[in-house]
Amino acid sequence: MPEAARVVTTDAEIDLAIKNAKAYEKYDRKAVRADFSKSADRLRLILDDGVICTIPRHLIQGLSSAQKKDLKPIQILGGGTGLLWPILDVAHSVQGLLSGVYGSARWMAQLKSDSKSNSSTQRGQLVGIDSRHHDLNGMIGEKSGNTLVGTLRKVYGEDFLSDWRSDAKLSAVRQELDMSLNEMVRQYKLGKILRPPLTQSSQTETLLRDNREASMANGLDGRHRDKDGRISEKHGNTEVGTLREEYGQDFLADWRSDAHLETVREATGKSLRELVREYQNR
Repeated sequence: MPEAARVVTTDAEIDLAIKNAKAYEKYDRKAVRADFSKSADRLRLILDDGVICTIPRHLIQGLSSAQKKDLKPIQILGGGTGLLWPILDVAHSVQGLLSGVYGSARWMAQLKSDSKSNSSTQRGQLVGIDSRHHDLNGMIGEKSGNTLVGTLRKVYGEDFLSDWRSDAKLSAVRQELDMSLNEMVRQYKLGKILRPPLTQSSQTETLLRDNREASMANGLDGRHRDKDGRISEKHGNTEVGTLREEYGQDFLADWRSDAHLETVREATGKSLRELVREYQNR
């Protein structure tokens, strides 16, 4: 029987491999926290860049058939590059999970086979919470306008759209905020609060108060202005584009023209008067 071929790796080659690994290490995304959402049955990863990624448990090898009580604790290894479930003796690479590698080659082939044989997972979708469609990353599809805010919170976080009722529909939220779901999630991750517009009773109360203020007059887009034509501080729905018509075309130049004044105030922590003062004194 012929002798098996041997591959010899030199110290220089090993040193070079370590050097290259360290050079590319800074580009790897790392997990700073990992936990499980029992209600959504998903692994949630919070990354060092602030991105939150959720993965359905049934996709992950070694976890799909495990009892929920054994899914904790989760240990973060290698400075955020790996995850370990000590009770199950299961480990996964963070980079692998983010790349859609949920197990061995045989496991991934089985997932692909199951996906093809299941009509509910065609076109890369999985039926998720409340029978609404979720993609392979566990995110709710943009087209699911009937998705409830309460369902969105199970995926993105319990305080997502915190000022909205849990039974509000995504389609209504998108219409009121004039914003896509992806943009809502982006602003949520930035710490911004997306508030619903005034209720009918609040709008009526505001109109009555405005009618008593003799110094107010209607201006651009029907929004109220004081005697100097300045937009009142309380109108958070005023758009940046409208403010530029009043204060100058490069006012709040870093903001989109359809951004609302309320969003700018929350992000900067400044009132409209302070923003105008800074703009005029630059």
